[in-house]
Amino acid sequence: EAGIGTNITKWLKFSGLVEIEKEFLKTEQITGIEISTSGRPSQAIQLGFIVAATEWLEAEIIYEIENNKNNYAKLDEGVLSTDLDEWGIKVGQQNLPFGEFYSHFVTGPMVEFGEAREPSLIVDYSFNDNIEISAFLFNSDYNESRNRDIDWGMSIEINTNDEAIRFGGSFISDLAETDDALLEVPDNILQNRVWGWSAYTLVGFSNFEVTVETLRAHNEFLDLDANANKPITYNLEIAYFPRESIQIALQIEHSKELSDSPEWQYGFGTSWRVANRFNFSIDYIYGRYKNNFVFDDNDNELDNIQQVAAQLGMEF
Repeated sequence: EAGIGTNITKWLKFSGLVEIEKEFLKTEQITGIEISTSGRPSQAIQLGFIVAATEWLEAEIIYEIENNKNNYAKLDEGVLSTDLDEWGIKVGQQNLPFGEFYSHFVTGPMVEFGEAREPSLIVDYSFNDNIEISAFLFNSDYNESRNRDIDWGMSIEINTNDEAIRFGGSFISDLAETDDALLEVPDNILQNRVWGWSAYTLVGFSNFEVTVETLRAHNEFLDLDANANKPITYNLEIAYFPRESIQIALQIEHSKELSDSPEWQYGFGTSWRVANRFNFSIDYIYGRYKNNFVFDDNDNELDNIQQVAAQLGMEF
């Protein structure tokens, strides 16, 4: 959800983001054989519309078009929202308030396996703008029976007045409902419903920013392979801003039992913002796999992976 934004009328605001991305990968098998791959550049366009119907009712529509291996155009978010004093209500297709997913890198962090976008109802309450509590309901895609079910979750965020320090946590009643395809379940019927929870902290001071986040399953997915049955991830990032338009970031990630993911991952990235509209980013990430955990399509065990990703973005 990015874009500078332009007021078309008093009640309509339009914004957009165009991104071009290129990625290079090198994987090394446990035998020492290296395989390099380079996908074609991908392009993505995100268009946002905010309609202020009244002083208390607002509609937001975000439409996304992407051109990569799987070309698609879709409604990313379509939300009706209202604020009544300290209360807020949102209904529609939207990102659930589960996890925060802080990152300064082109390549998203492993904690993003918990990201979820669903038709849902979200209700939040704010205490003096320093504490916000949210609760949400949404239809289940995976169930323990053939009957449709409702999943739910809660979140809390606490921040200082200047928002330089922020921390929070969230809970979801079933991690199988996230966008990442964790399960292959016949007829979408689960053997076991898995709770998930996350916690995060952001500390900003002077021209530094530190973020820490963890996201994990509370119990086991009985449908998954025994090597990837209870995923847990951690992400630590440190960002330095030598100038307002330049960012340098370091990353350390760790995962346990997250399918096809490195056990440890280290990254370095930099971004340069030009004319408050264009942004160029490049990052390098090195990941090492747990022994006897990740295999390629030919059943060769993988030892490590190196990734270089470059991205050019334009906001309007």
